Amino acid sequence: MLACLFFIGSFFLYLKSIGNIKVRKVSYLLSLLMFFLALCSKETAAALPLIMVLYIYFFSQKRERKKLLVSILPFFLIALLWFVVGTKFKLDSIFIGKRELYYGSSFGSRLHLRVLSSMGVSILRYIWISFFPLNLALIYPQELKGLTPTSKEIFLLLILVIILICTIKMKKFSKEASFSIFYFFICILPVSQIIPFSVIYAERWLYIPSLGFCLLVAILLKRLFFDKNLKGFGIILLVSLTCFYFFLSIKRNIDWKDEMTLLEKNVNIYPQSMYARLFLAENYMRKKDYEKALYHISVAHEMYPNSFEPYFWLGEYYATKGPYDVAIKTFSNLLRDFPKECKNNQDFYSYLGMIYAREKLYDEAISNYRKALTLRPIRPYNRDIYNSLGNAYFHKNEFSKAIESYEFSLNIDPDWIVPYHNLTIAYKRTGKLKEFARYFSKAVSLDSTYKGSLKDSGAVEIEQE
Repeated sequence: MLACLFFIGSFFLYLKSIGNIKVRKVSYLLSLLMFFLALCSKETAAALPLIMVLYIYFFSQKRERKKLLVSILPFFLIALLWFVVGTKFKLDSIFIGKRELYYGSSFGSRLHLRVLSSMGVSILRYIWISFFPLNLALIYPQELKGLTPTSKEIFLLLILVIILICTIKMKKFSKEASFSIFYFFICILPVSQIIPFSVIYAERWLYIPSLGFCLLVAILLKRLFFDKNLKGFGIILLVSLTCFYFFLSIKRNIDWKDEMTLLEKNVNIYPQSMYARLFLAENYMRKKDYEKALYHISVAHEMYPNSFEPYFWLGEYYATKGPYDVAIKTFSNLLRDFPKECKNNQDFYSYLGMIYAREKLYDEAISNYRKALTLRPIRPYNRDIYNSLGNAYFHKNEFSKAIESYEFSLNIDPDWIVPYHNLTIAYKRTGKLKEFARYFSKAVSLDSTYKGSLKDSGAVEIEQE
């Protein structure tokens, strides 16, 4: 929404700058600024310079076009600099059939062309849900069957081409209507896999393009209202559209009541959506409904047996719930089957360390925790790893190393009570009562009810003496 605000603001100010000589410079500079802010909000705003070119082509005099096109060059330059400086294209993954493949930097590759061949399916669905926003979902299945386009995909791509040809012909009868349709298509371009990335389809990308649909509806209603014979029909259509979209909005808002409701709705509509099932399982884990969590993870793993994510989440489940020998076996299989994905995955080594610690294999736990910390030296999540590392050293009676690890945890998050508690226990064990009192008082300052015991995750339990 923020990108849309700056996008429309920039376009409006640009139109103002070319329509009024007195405020040209101020409006023009503000337009450039708002375009930059739009890019900072969302990279899809990069379509704006093309929209400006479209506007000039449709609504300016031929003798003015060259001068106006030159005025758009700074917008293209800002977009180019933004992507060169602020964006790094990296390899991402999609799922094709039952195999996980990678693409993202290889333009024109067979896989990239395969994804482009399915463009008609995605864009025509964007058009469909603009008119009929039914069966909406947060996360869609990112799946293509095989590396050869299906007959349906080719047919829909041809339909898309026909729509574009008809839109060009429409210019003779209604420039405004033709402009609104082209606006829609141009704003969809940044997410049409021309630059390949992992998510093939997502409704959130329709936000800025949908303004073209709204403009088209407004143009239609305007024509009806200004025709005496059709004004009544126009009123009926306006009321019908308002009621239709109003009730659909209310219905969809109910789905957004909370994360659990939204994801359950998602899975009901698209049961093959792997990430929807995994995120739903995560919510069940938080609610300690482990049976349902395991069900959704298992279904995702069965649907995509050669995919790393559901297999990893299965290991994460066993690491949390047990049995821990099954968790160790699962992570060992992951390392065997997905060495590349595991090698640089901090979470993999962190969970493996946690499993070994729970099995009281502290040397193996320490080794994995240290490996996890080397992968991402600067990260807020490291506070938990340092604290867990300290616990492993604590249980080995290596209290100096435990204290050092707890201190590292506090350096990352000085307001977290757990390492303060652990330090009080460690210093009490080593007989350093002065340090014990200092950290005890700090723990009390964070929680006035603290009396030397803590049941939070990561807190060392006091053994009965």
